[in-house]
Amino acid sequence: MSSAQPCFLRRWVHSCEEDIEHARTYRPSDWQLPRSRPPRHVLEFEPDRFVSRVGGPADSFVTREGRWSVDPGEPDLLQLEWQDATQPAFIEIVSCSDELLQVRVISGSIE
Repeated sequence: MSSAQPCFLRRWVHSCEEDIEHARTYRPSDWQLPRSRPPRHVLEFEPDRFVSRVGGPADSFVTREGRWSVDPGEPDLLQLEWQDATQPAFIEIVSCSDELLQVRVISGSIE
């Protein structure tokens, strides 16, 4: 990931059907995914913040917000600092393109 604007800056929806061993697969929010029960996990990366939405009671979404940062020495490792948590989460970008984001959770929670 050595570009001026990281490829993951957009809204992604978990495509659990495509998960691989040790990595979660996400597709762009406009991707045609089959219906899912419960609601699909959503990750949204913006230049200055990070949002996670997961299914909650009565098919609503529970939203968490925070900030993300990249370690210059580890460009594929993201640190996610949640507003509601004392410990950050760390994820590795396994694969990233216009159509696919695969991440491996190193520590913490992204939901």
